[in-house]
Amino acid sequence: PKEIFGTLRYLKVLNLSINTITGTIPETIGLGETIQILELYNNKISGTIPTSIRDMKELEKIYLDANKLSGTIPPQIGNLALLQDVQFYNNSLDGALPSELGLLKNVWRLYLNDNKISGVLPPEIGNMQNLEALYLDNNDLYGEIPAALSNANLLEDLRLDNNTFYGELPNELGGLENLNILYLSKNYFGDPFPAWLGSLT
Repeated sequence: PKEIFGTLRYLKVLNLSINTITGTIPETIGLGETIQILELYNNKISGTIPTSIRDMKELEKIYLDANKLSGTIPPQIGNLALLQDVQFYNNSLDGALPSELGLLKNVWRLYLNDNKISGVLPPEIGNMQNLEALYLDNNDLYGEIPAALSNANLLEDLRLDNNTFYGELPNELGGLENLNILYLSKNYFGDPFPAWLGSLT
């Protein structure tokens, strides 16, 4: 019930995952200012991600995957400076990725796969200095891969398959020294076989 977020003032972990919860996430969730871990995955929650999440300044982990969420990822997510783990996969989220994702310096895992996200890959994602795993596969993203993505040099697992990316793969990706998983299949890359793949050792 939406009223709990204004009354449970010391709540740090809220786990309602793997249920059959329906309806939408209330705007009053922003009143849960002490929540550090929010787990709502594997339900039947619909509607949009409320912009009031910007007020959840203590949030470190947010799991909304495997629901029926739609709409865009709110740019207000960039206000959550302590965020480390974001999992929104397997929903129906659409629209463009907000450039404000680049403000999330502490996020190490970003799973946005299996949605309907469109637009280009914002170069600001390269500013996510601690990012180790980026899953954007099975979306409607298009355009060229920005060279700035290589600035996220802790990346180990990068999955961009099954989108509509095209053009040449930037040579700068060869500088991702920690990369050990790279999925680029089912796109429209058309350049010669990238020589920089040989530098990923």
